[in-house]
Amino acid sequence: MRAGESVLFALTEQGRVLCEVREWSGEIMESIPGGKVDPIDREFPDYQEAALKRELNEELGVEPTDFRYIGDVWYEDEWVFHVFIVYAWKGQLPATNHELNRPLKWVHPNDLQDNYYMQGLGKLIRKTIP
Repeated sequence: MRAGESVLFALTEQGRVLCEVREWSGEIMESIPGGKVDPIDREFPDYQEAALKRELNEELGVEPTDFRYIGDVWYEDEWVFHVFIVYAWKGQLPATNHELNRPLKWVHPNDLQDNYYMQGLGKLIRKTIP
């Protein structure tokens, strides 16, 4: 059985990352935005990048111009999150996530909390953005 896949994108500016405020298992916390890899993304050799670009456009209405893949975070053996740092983008960031209408805010990497599904995400980002 193939594991499910998503991309996560940590837009960074002035040493902070853009997070959406959302509920995870009944707890309200800041989370890096992301979305599922769709079948259409798999039509491209670099399908994770294709998913990143599509999801960033759908959720935040921006196009990444400078980004880097920094690693994967697994939820058990069931789901893999491909994590990208986005250093630059075209377009104006909205106040909320377009798809889910969740508020967005800038957070220092030291304040990122892992949730049950994405253990190690905060550490991975802190390693990349001191």
